[in-house]
Amino acid sequence: MRQQKFFSGARWSAKAGVALLAGCLAATGIPQTGKPVLAGDAAIIAAKVAYDARDLAAFDRLNPTDHVLAPYVAYWRLRVALDKMPPRQFEAEIHAFLKQATDTPLAPQLQRAWLKALGKAQDWATFAIDYPPMEEDAELSCYGIQYRFQRDGDGALAAGKALWLTGRTMPESCAPVFEAMQAKKLLTDDDIRARYLLAVQAANMPLARALWQRLPAAQRSDERTFARAERQPLKYLSDKPTPQQKGARELLFYALERAARQEVDQTRRAWVAVRDQWPKADREYGNVRLAYHAARNLHPDAHRFFNEAGDAALDETQQPWRIRAALRAGDYEAALMAIEALPAVRRDDEMWRYWRARCLEQRKDEEALRQAQTLYRQLAGQPTYYGFLAHERLAAVGADESYAPLTPTFAALVPLGATRDFLTRDAVQRIIKLQALDLRAEMLVEWRALVRTLDDTGLQVAAQAMAQQGLLDRSIAAAERMTVLADSALRYPRPFPDAFQKAGAAHGVDENWLYAVARQESRFVPDIVSSAGAIGLMQLMPRTARWVAKQRGVADYRIERLNDATVNADFGAFYLRHCLDGLNGSLPLAAAAYNAGPSRARSWRAKAVTKGGTATEGDIWVESIPFDETRDYVKKVLANAKAYAQQRNETFLLREALAWARLPPPQELVSGVVDAETAAIDQLPADRAAVEEGAP
Repeated sequence: MRQQKFFSGARWSAKAGVALLAGCLAATGIPQTGKPVLAGDAAIIAAKVAYDARDLAAFDRLNPTDHVLAPYVAYWRLRVALDKMPPRQFEAEIHAFLKQATDTPLAPQLQRAWLKALGKAQDWATFAIDYPPMEEDAELSCYGIQYRFQRDGDGALAAGKALWLTGRTMPESCAPVFEAMQAKKLLTDDDIRARYLLAVQAANMPLARALWQRLPAAQRSDERTFARAERQPLKYLSDKPTPQQKGARELLFYALERAARQEVDQTRRAWVAVRDQWPKADREYGNVRLAYHAARNLHPDAHRFFNEAGDAALDETQQPWRIRAALRAGDYEAALMAIEALPAVRRDDEMWRYWRARCLEQRKDEEALRQAQTLYRQLAGQPTYYGFLAHERLAAVGADESYAPLTPTFAALVPLGATRDFLTRDAVQRIIKLQALDLRAEMLVEWRALVRTLDDTGLQVAAQAMAQQGLLDRSIAAAERMTVLADSALRYPRPFPDAFQKAGAAHGVDENWLYAVARQESRFVPDIVSSAGAIGLMQLMPRTARWVAKQRGVADYRIERLNDATVNADFGAFYLRHCLDGLNGSLPLAAAAYNAGPSRARSWRAKAVTKGGTATEGDIWVESIPFDETRDYVKKVLANAKAYAQQRNETFLLREALAWARLPPPQELVSGVVDAETAAIDQLPADRAAVEEGAP
């Protein structure tokens, strides 16, 4: 566990914090039994344990005097108290804390919790004093509507419409708002159907069923028919429901969605047999949904299915898959038209600027090539996946100086005195101490609040200061937020050099590639554990690590050893080598395998052949990875690998790496037999279960 050196000088008054804590204890009537027994770091850790356990009495034994994290003890104490006791009992203490902790992110968090507690208690007079806060989530927004409704009447309910139209399950505080809206006829049956379809699209079937039950009984089918559409969606479609059947429209789309997620071809046949009986708008909706699922399943006819939808409007989740389906089919003109149809704010994203340039290149005329090269020049020089690709495509044009990529400008390193001053700041001291105590979630909240206040110079100072403290993940995060590029050593550090060099040499894996994966997986926090349980630098899942230990013949393996950088790098390199060996030695494929599992990566590669029999281009293959997380992961690992190679003046061409992604697998690997345990491991991701609804 890391330690830090700068703990003095916090503006938060420890005495005030303890006074607040004592005041809270007195307000609750809980007896204070003698002098608190825990102080220092032990008091902070015990306070977090008490907070997680919602153990109000445990705070009576804590004394965080003079500790930089004293406000956290008072904050956790008040949060538990709000959960357990009437909120008005703590009004004075809450307001004292909000005044005392204004320079911490704890103040707005407590204010929101305070308002939610008041809203839950329907104490609108007290609620009005602090409402609205600077930021509010959906739960608090619904309490705000409830407050204005009892104050102003029906007009306040109109704000609930924006909260209604979502496929997500909303907080309990929204239920009274929606009930009032329906009672006042502000929610129509069409509004209910609209949200029902959003819930179906989001695979939120409990919500879909609840919304279906909100429809008038005269307009919905019976429970038995609904259950059949739910359990046997393909059979329901095959029975050819018609618009004349009561409630059939809702069940038609419900069954279509569920069936298309499971199997595209059979669903397509059933849909084609029934769709002509339905109105044009329903046919277009069904065509779009089927095409969307076909595209996400890398179906070779997805582009044709989208064409059948005609001019039907596409939402923000369907538009990218329309473009990807056209690219996979080699229809660059259709892809370009789909890109042009994007809202301007999305069209200007670097991803779609790159693909607009790629599509323009295919026209082969001088004006289109000029436009493409202009777009590439806008992207080139940035250390991103698309920036590197644009750089390489410009370089491939030839020696014409007008095609040379822009030269990036790097920020100068700041004086050491600036980093020393930065490290004495209250927020920075809290960040360092929270990280040292393994309170990562709290650290990240503090960090986000801090960096929002920093300009480029401040971010450069933060990057250097965090690197000095060994907090490389925060150093990288600060460097990446800069508009001017930070020094390469800050953006792409090389910690634990002996561990990575030894692991790469032992398993024949390029050291740059290991750093590329580790930077994306853990940002070089050696003892980090993900929410799914992945551990350490290379974020190995325990089951995968046990398999690696067995393959490596490590007799004394224990899971705790994954916190050791040398062991973790070695195991990660072994597993990455396993992914590479099973996927042509291709880094894009191996990165996909590392994130989502080798089995899925092989499946996606097998679908990389177009209907005409040609292999999909490598950059199109990456763009079409069905999992959003894995697609982003592969792009970032490739960009990292390129940056690490450039750091040492080594050559790594993304275009060459991507070419390997489209090669067919060696026959011996296709027909080879692996043991059952290895086959089971190949079904799992090395990091987290990147299973997304509707993707293979």
